[in-house]
Amino acid sequence: MEIEAATVAQHNKPEDCWISVHGKVYDVTKYLQDHPGGADVLAEAAGTDATHEFDNAGHSEDAWDIMQPYLVGNLQGHHEKKKPKPKPIMNQPPPPKQTPFTKDQSLAKLATLGLFSLSIAAIYYQSRHRPVLPKSLASWLHGKPENQSGLGFIKGLFIGSTIFAVGNAILAQKLAKLIWGTKSFTSYPAHIKVPKRIRKNTLLQHGLLDPSHYRSLPLQTKTLVAPNVYKFTFALPTADTVLGLPIGQHVAIKADVGGETVSRSYTPVSNNADRGVLELVVKVYPDGKLSGFLSKLQVGEGVLFRGPKGAMR
Repeated sequence: MEIEAATVAQHNKPEDCWISVHGKVYDVTKYLQDHPGGADVLAEAAGTDATHEFDNAGHSEDAWDIMQPYLVGNLQGHHEKKKPKPKPIMNQPPPPKQTPFTKDQSLAKLATLGLFSLSIAAIYYQSRHRPVLPKSLASWLHGKPENQSGLGFIKGLFIGSTIFAVGNAILAQKLAKLIWGTKSFTSYPAHIKVPKRIRKNTLLQHGLLDPSHYRSLPLQTKTLVAPNVYKFTFALPTADTVLGLPIGQHVAIKADVGGETVSRSYTPVSNNADRGVLELVVKVYPDGKLSGFLSKLQVGEGVLFRGPKGAMR
């Protein structure tokens, strides 16, 4: 059955209360007194599209089953909008990609190492058969000191030791660089820029709240801020505890009222930046079961909370 929005608008009184939610039209006249948030909440939405208010209230999963008996028909011309997919929040930049050590690079390094070894052998061969090096250096390479006298021998030994030490140091550095790809300290910049530490967004932090399980929090203060409007402050376990409620999300409150379990969703006026407390501002309706329960709450008494929940992400 297709129902026009103008027809729904005609049923705008507590004794004749229709609302539309996600393209479905409901006659909730008989449900007003049973609504957990009180009759006035539904009466204010009579004759209108209450989709936004319904989603923001964060109803339980069985809310649709409860409303099914009150279904009248479908709202004419309604087209359900698809919700955009939430984009992931990147708190940290991805780690830099490491280039794998390829087979071609290994072969190139081995070839370079081979050429370096051949060069050393060629120098030795050249000095032995075709003397073009300084006589003292050639004599040292052949193992025959130029002068057998004490001074000449010590001088040749000193020169040979120095050349041998320098050659070993250069060779060791080259071998290490070719085989393991290590870098010497001179290959690094004189100043390394330290990356900035990315701060976590406090308002998006996880905290005490659990969307699946209720947790009791004691009432710390209760203040009357306007006629029938109270500000409630509930204490978290410690002064540094984070609530864990993103902006736009709600908490569900559950209580036993007159032997009946009643739940209702509220949006706290505090957020993750307010450590150690959960603050609510609640208007008390004459027929509101849960708001009436809260208005009679005494300091130190506990209330069950769970969350976050709600349409906004």
